Amino acid sequence: MNQQEIIDKKAEIECQLICQKIEKINKIKDKIKPQIQKVEKDLKKLKKLFISIRSTIHILECEQIEVATEISSKIRDSIEKKRKRISVLKKRLVIIKQQLVKTERKQIVLEDKLECDRRNRSKVKIVKEQIDNSQSKNILLTKYSKNSSQKYQLKSLVENNIKIIIFDRIQELIAKQLGIKSCDVKLNSNCRSLMKNNDTEILELVMNMEDKFKMKLDYKNIKQMDNLAILVDFIKDSSPIYK
Repeated sequence: MNQQEIIDKKAEIECQLICQKIEKINKIKDKIKPQIQKVEKDLKKLKKLFISIRSTIHILECEQIEVATEISSKIRDSIEKKRKRISVLKKRLVIIKQQLVKTERKQIVLEDKLECDRRNRSKVKIVKEQIDNSQSKNILLTKYSKNSSQKYQLKSLVENNIKIIIFDRIQELIAKQLGIKSCDVKLNSNCRSLMKNNDTEILELVMNMEDKFKMKLDYKNIKQMDNLAILVDFIKDSSPIYK
């Protein structure tokens, strides 16, 4: 065999090998082809699904925007209504405040009138009592003026009556202040025990007695008195009503 034949034989062998490979490749293609077709179909389906999903998302976004605008418009309307209502309520509040101021002024005027009436009544009462006391004293003095012993008896009788009147008034004041019966307030009891050593209660009693007997009383002296009999004597000697 010459060299040319060897080359031709090699070429033929290589062609056969290439043909075998091509056949193998074609067989593999034939096997893979249906799978490729299947994959292509699945891709088409996925594309369609993707397009439908995108369209639904777009629709939902549009609907969401519409709902949000509706809700915001409703909220705005409700806020506007509430603002209007608040403004109306503020105006009413101003009117009510003005009416309250007017009523307070009227109340102050009425309280002043009542206080004046009370003072006038108390003055009238005091004047009547003074007149009655003076008349009773004059009657008794004219009746018992003949005898000095009778005069002394008359004087002691008048003083005892004044003491009884003073004690009755003190008894009434304490009972009213403490909310107890007047019979529970006795001549031998003192302010400290009755008021349970409460300074504010004693001070209130002192102020009430000052109004009642038209005189100034020392809070410390009243607190230190051992019994109400001492207080009665002090008021009888100091009050301008019984002089």
